[in-house]
Parts: sequence; C-alpha cells; structure tokens
Amino acid sequence: MVVVKHSYFRGKDMGITIYANSCDIVPLLPPAVDLTNNERTVLQFTRGLKPSYAGIKNYRFHKATRKTGITLDEWEAAKSDLIAKKLLNKRGAITADGRNALE
Repeated sequence: MVVVKHSYFRGKDMGITIYANSCDIVPLLPPAVDLTNNERTVLQFTRGLKPSYAGIKNYRFHKATRKTGITLDEWEAAKSDLIAKKLLNKRGAITADGRNALE
C-alpha cells in the first residue's frame, strides 16, 4: 500500500509526498549507478552551479578545479561519459537520472 498526498500552502502547489513502507518501496527504486570520482564531481558541480557566472565561462569547471584539482581533459572526458550514460543531456545539463545518481 502506498499513500500519495498532494498539498497546497497559501495557494501554492507544494507537490506530492509519497508514504510507503521501506520494505515495499526499495525494490521499485532504480539500481545504483557506478560513478568514477571525476563523473561524481562533474554531476555535483553541474547540479549546483550555473554554466557561467560573473563573466566567467565554464564556471562549473573553474569552481570544480579549485576544490578538487580536476583538469580540463578529465572534466571533458567525464562529461562525455555522463552524456553517454544519459546522466547529462547533449548540452551538458543534468537530467533527472543524473540527479538521482547522486546520493
């Protein structure tokens, strides 16, 4: 049994909440995706940042390289692999599957 609640607050749609027993819902979840460290880095920075900011193109890469030391070649290779896995779309934006692949 699953209970689905659709709620509104002050006229704003707050979305749905699904209540289920964890034993029943776990088999319905998609399998975990194996990601390399570089792929995980690309997904995290793609999910959290805009592609450009304050006149800096490829802002996600610049922030990632400061924090993790990833090189441009590693970034591009991981990005290509994520596009092939359909975790990023062809333009480099994160997909729903890409969001779900991160914890």
